[in-house]
Amino acid sequence: MKNAIIIIFTTFFCACSSNVPEKDYNFENNALKCGIQEFKKIGVDIVQELNKYEAYLIEEGILKSKSGKSYKNFINKSIKKDTLVLPCMYKADSLINENFKFLWHCFRRLELNKSQKYIESKAHKLNKAIDSLSITNNVKEFTILQAISSVADTTDFSNDFYRLYSLQLCYHKEAYDIYKIQDAKKPKIFLSIYYEKDIKVNGVQVKIEELKEKLMVETEKFTEEDKKELIIKLKVEKNVKMGVVTDVKKILREVGLLKINYSTMETRVPFI
Repeated sequence: MKNAIIIIFTTFFCACSSNVPEKDYNFENNALKCGIQEFKKIGVDIVQELNKYEAYLIEEGILKSKSGKSYKNFINKSIKKDTLVLPCMYKADSLINENFKFLWHCFRRLELNKSQKYIESKAHKLNKAIDSLSITNNVKEFTILQAISSVADTTDFSNDFYRLYSLQLCYHKEAYDIYKIQDAKKPKIFLSIYYEKDIKVNGVQVKIEELKEKLMVETEKFTEEDKKELIIKLKVEKNVKMGVVTDVKKILREVGLLKINYSTMETRVPFI
């Protein structure tokens, strides 16, 4: 009788456990795979490098363990007063440049997926949270970490994308201040053109009919001496029509901004 009760209980427990849906990280895994491939092109094993960083954080007692609970606590404790504070001096030559953008771009490209499955996914929920940051021009490492922490639960950090991306954001404490002018001696205005006439000036989205006025406002922030050396850092997405670029360059000439540093960038989703 006792054995029969145990068998019935075990069968019931297994049946209940089997009804718990297994989490699907297919979208996150694809984004991570994309990022890994991009890093491989420049000779960097990003998984190995970030695992080394994780081991260092654990060894130093900054991160308690690899558990999801430890990651949530680690992120929440590291974010203080609108910044990210990490008591460590870890450096890796392979992680010190703009390579941080690879995982970012790969994850943001998921928004091109319009399937119902994606729309209902946690990956889409996180991307929508990042969209909100972009609209308010508040895309920084600590705000993205806050978004991840609010969307992901402790079990999600068992997935390599959430774990490794959080580690990379922590390492690049200042990397997401994308439009910061690093060399004050070289005055610059950052101008980006994306598809569908999505234009940004120093990270702020403007309509093309507002561009001239916005450029004049930004120009007035410089001294007369700096205006003579003012450079426009123009980045254009590859699929932007040349007619749009021509219109923008015409506006630049009208404002008197003739020094242009032109470059192209890969296709991305809006609000990046």
